[in-house]
Formats: sequence, structure tokens, C-alpha cells
Amino acid sequence: MINFSHKTQKLRIVPIHSEVRRILEFWKLGRKNEYVFYNQKTGERFVDLDAGFELAWKKAEIEGVTRHTLRHTFAPRLLERGADITR
Repeated sequence: MINFSHKTQKLRIVPIHSEVRRILEFWKLGRKNEYVFYNQKTGERFVDLDAGFELAWKKAEIEGVTRHTLRHTFAPRLLERGADITR
């Protein structure tokens, strides 16, 4: 998948799993706008993901977690279970 990095202003190749590619291609057929993740009420992209995660943690009564906690936990746990994250 080719991605434009707004941070570096460069195009980059981002490898994705074949199943993810299939899901995104299916999504593209019925998409309502240019965003994969968007506010269902406004149709606009999410601007502040941290606010959404903070609300979710509060509702779940979980403290001391950020979206980065999930990011740093997900891949190691996949590897522990024998997943191939390079496909």
C-alpha cells in the first residue's frame, strides 16, 4: 500500500496483510466518503483520536492506558501466538 506521510511530506510503501487489503478493497466499493474511519454523524474524519480513547477507558473504568499502550502490546502478543506479521 502506498501512503503519503503528512509528517515527512513523502510517499512511502506500507506493507499490509493480504486480508487487510481484501477488506479495504471491499470497503472501497461501498464507501460513503474518502475516509476509512470517520464520524458517522458528520461524515468527517476523526480529528482527536485520543479523546475517543479517553472516553472508552473511562466507560470501561480502566486507568493508565493510552492508544500507544495498545500499539506497543499488539504486535508482541501476535508474535507470541505464532502470527506472521510480515505478510
